[in-house]
Amino acid sequence: MRTTVAQSVAYDAPTADLVVLLEAIVRRERAALAAFYDQTHRVVFGLLCRILGERALAEESLVAVYQRVWQEAAQFAAARQQPLTWLLLLARRYALAQRQALTTKTEWQEFPAFEDTAGNETDPLHAKRQRVQAALRQLTPEQRQAIELAFYAGLTESEIAARLGTSRDLVRANIGAGMRALKSSLQR
Repeated sequence: MRTTVAQSVAYDAPTADLVVLLEAIVRRERAALAAFYDQTHRVVFGLLCRILGERALAEESLVAVYQRVWQEAAQFAAARQQPLTWLLLLARRYALAQRQALTTKTEWQEFPAFEDTAGNETDPLHAKRQRVQAALRQLTPEQRQAIELAFYAGLTESEIAARLGTSRDLVRANIGAGMRALKSSLQR
């Protein structure tokens, strides 16, 4: 199927469906990739900054992540996950691999909490980011810290337990309870 002018115009809509855009990316429609980037790059950049800790490295990684989107869009399974979830996991895997290549896990340092400075009310993902940040603030400090070390630093439960000076079972319980609380809060 060839891209028509009407299809390209539809991709310019600020709220074009991300699933539709990924399907078009699989068909190698460049306008779809551009629209997908426009709608999602702020949240991806925020995640990359948080994981990598350096703006310049995050900017380089942002380009690489969207190159991977172009290459791996066919692997997205709409029946199993949301497009933004797929994208953020792709970005997270890339960023953790970058961090691991540059440092060791023992050199992990605490980065300041990510603040939503990347968007505004006209950004389609702004409201979602606000909801996630509000849900994270509802967690206990122990739950949030365990989840952040697992997600942003890529540490295992054993590594988190050693870092926090607690048991692996307690780390597992904090992550599990925190994830259930996040799920419950975000489903409301």
